[in-house]
Amino acid sequence: MLSRVLFSVLIWIAMLPAGVLAADNQTPLRVHFIDVGRGDATLFEYPCGTILFDAGGDRRKARKLTDYLDAYFDRRRDLPRRIDLFVLSHSHPDHTRYADDVIKRYEIGTLLTNGHLDEGSLEKMQFSKLLAKHSGIEHREVDTETIPPGGLSLPLARDLGCTGGPESDIRLLWGDSRPKPADWSKKQYAQENNHSVALMASWGDTRTLLTGDMQKAALLDMLDKDAAILADVDLYQVSHHGVPSGIVAEFDDHIRPRIAVLSRPANLAWQARTLERYNALIRGHRDPIRVPVWAYDGSQQAMDALDDRSLADVTFAKDHLRREKKAGSSVLTSAVYWTGIDGTVVVELTPLGDLSVHMGGQEQ
Repeated sequence: MLSRVLFSVLIWIAMLPAGVLAADNQTPLRVHFIDVGRGDATLFEYPCGTILFDAGGDRRKARKLTDYLDAYFDRRRDLPRRIDLFVLSHSHPDHTRYADDVIKRYEIGTLLTNGHLDEGSLEKMQFSKLLAKHSGIEHREVDTETIPPGGLSLPLARDLGCTGGPESDIRLLWGDSRPKPADWSKKQYAQENNHSVALMASWGDTRTLLTGDMQKAALLDMLDKDAAILADVDLYQVSHHGVPSGIVAEFDDHIRPRIAVLSRPANLAWQARTLERYNALIRGHRDPIRVPVWAYDGSQQAMDALDDRSLADVTFAKDHLRREKKAGSSVLTSAVYWTGIDGTVVVELTPLGDLSVHMGGQEQ
């Protein structure tokens, strides 16, 4: 893209100015990656409305999401306390834990899920029970069978962008994968992550991509189906919180985001090779910061000192190959922002293609 990149990294000191009722080519779309601990909750702040993508998080941060949303609506008094579109990408609790609280607290326009209504266990929310509790809510199931190549555009994008505002598009790219892809194993098809709802939001010249917890099989199939629209994404929420199953070289090289956000606690360190890859991939840069990474026995990874608080609760002792994990550190220089390190991350995207990043954001 020819639009210039503006990375102004700010500490969130004061509330953002109140929203406007008319939009023009300078009006930003604000995407809030809310720090909810181990989980995803992403708020799209449009000039005339709101989208919430996922409502997960740690049990110990039970009020983090609703407190943030309350403060958001207190600031945006020009908007009703309404979430026009509420997307639950899939049923895992780090994406759905506070869905019931959100539906009780705010008016919901449409709820989108992958339609896996009766799959419930200790590790999954049973969507059918959620819908039974809120029988009046408009619910729509998202599946790949009814999503055409190029995605399925949602009409509400025009209303969220305001009459006469910039070109706005909200497009569904993935959901319940049916019928079963011929090249998927039974294990891949049984993996709930591979049925995550994926959404692309275009605002003028910018594009934001969220893929839930999609893993390699699903990401590659989506790439095969929608290569054109996935080229040169501006803002990307790293799939599956940056674990290896969500990091796919072919996919990342194709989308080439200008900014990426990693929704992940600091004590769940990133793999060194993944961090190094993103440092090389992302086109913009941030001031270097030292972040925790996993270092294995016998590796040459530097064990530089970190703030003890960042590594106090390391939860995994061994990896899938049974290698002992040690807490190491590396330097993050690319425009990858990490909620566990940076706090809530708010990215402003103007219709002309400028991006700015605000870190440590609090609505109150």
